[in-house]
Amino acid sequence: MSDSPFITQMQRCAATVRWVIVTVVIAVLLTGCATTSIPTGKKSSSSTTRSGSKASSSRTATVASSTPGHLAWSHIAEPEVADTALGLYLDWLGSPQGVAPIVSALARVNRSDGHIEVVRNLEGGFSSALTAAGSLWVTTSSASGLSQAPGLLWRLDPKTLKVRERIRLPSTAGGASMAIAGGSLWVAAGPALVRVSLPGGGLSAIVSLGDAISSSVAADSTGKVLVLGEANNAGTGIIERRNPTTGTLLAASTPLHGVFTPLVGGAIDGTAWVSESTGMMGYVQHYSLEPLAPIKPTCKAGMIAKTCVTGSNGLRARVVSRLVWLTQQAGGPSRNACVDPANGDILSPIALPMVNDQVLAIAARYLFIVSQPLPGSGSGQTVTEEPIPAACHAG
Repeated sequence: MSDSPFITQMQRCAATVRWVIVTVVIAVLLTGCATTSIPTGKKSSSSTTRSGSKASSSRTATVASSTPGHLAWSHIAEPEVADTALGLYLDWLGSPQGVAPIVSALARVNRSDGHIEVVRNLEGGFSSALTAAGSLWVTTSSASGLSQAPGLLWRLDPKTLKVRERIRLPSTAGGASMAIAGGSLWVAAGPALVRVSLPGGGLSAIVSLGDAISSSVAADSTGKVLVLGEANNAGTGIIERRNPTTGTLLAASTPLHGVFTPLVGGAIDGTAWVSESTGMMGYVQHYSLEPLAPIKPTCKAGMIAKTCVTGSNGLRARVVSRLVWLTQQAGGPSRNACVDPANGDILSPIALPMVNDQVLAIAARYLFIVSQPLPGSGSGQTVTEEPIPAACHAG
């Protein structure tokens, strides 16, 4: 079972969270000519490149907010956050935007004051992260930037970020999401579902997904339910229930017609919540797993119902701490809220400071919100941590 249900944002259509005045330092990658900008806290240790050599350590910076629940970081490109039982992690684009090879800068962050404790540069763009069996697991896309090119699964020491293992993935199309089920780690890797042994790691099975080119995976909190979304090159997708031990297909939905893989946000109480993009628009649909079918009313254009919410192609549903969370940039209170998974009732909207702010990650106690830079400022994005609304504490 996982040590923490990291909210893995499965794709990175999201982006910005927190307030901290930080300085930007440049760490030179000894394995290449790319540079890494490191947002810092009050103090920082040396970072290590993936080759094991030292990179330059970051300088002291002033922290604007330094109490748990109100941490912040700024001047970040394409940030991601993983708040887990084994630590708090911040990731950002460590190479020039739009330039290959792509490098992710992954940092362990001090939970009390937000300072950067250690940084490791990983080849490729960040896709997802979770903790399980005493390790931090991270998937990254291809360093070439090609969506269907092979990516990597990293097993890291959660304190030092030392690399314990790297596994090559068939692809990271769909975001290379991960789930713990049947005593194993499952990775949705484009045209395949990859099983990794726990606790020691090691690839133990590759399950072909036929003509699928992208996929996403999720499990319930018991690890006894494994749900997969997949789509082919034409955008036709299906939702599947898979054996949590072997990955064998148990049930499949009727086809979904969109432009990308259906993103499974999580399973709970015999149901699953799925996000589907249809182009400029999209929707979230509540599914029953036995039988595997949408729970009525199903989605229709312009409709908002308890079992179906329509919005932009950035609308997402995620199951975290036994609640469903709806998020969408500029989506307003009906599309940024915690939801009762039993009946779809909105329990509380998520208050976002600015209309274009976006919920980047959700943990048991905190939200991480990303704010876009002011036009022409070139200051990068800001990540802020906020306590989750009181009404969003399940149970």
